[in-house]
Amino acid sequence: MLLVKETGSSSMMRRAMPEELTPLLSEDVLESFADTIASSGMQVEHEALECMTEASAGYPFMIQLVGYYTWQVSHKRNTERICPEDARNGIAAA
Repeated sequence: MLLVKETGSSSMMRRAMPEELTPLLSEDVLESFADTIASSGMQVEHEALECMTEASAGYPFMIQLVGYYTWQVSHKRNTERICPEDARNGIAAA
């Protein structure tokens, strides 16, 4: 039998419990991408937002991956505007 003290170890075990995440609404995903990109000072074409939103299918972890890789692709082009091609390449990487 494994005993765990009521210290940081027990809280770590509680945090390790899996959480079931439900898909987010497309409108919320698109708005989140748009707000996050705008708050960074960058711009994004609406078609790119639509591609990113559709590819993520509302899944939180996929939203993170699509956003991250699209961001990386656009930075490699040294641009301040995310275009649909950046989104497609970011989606492929995700």
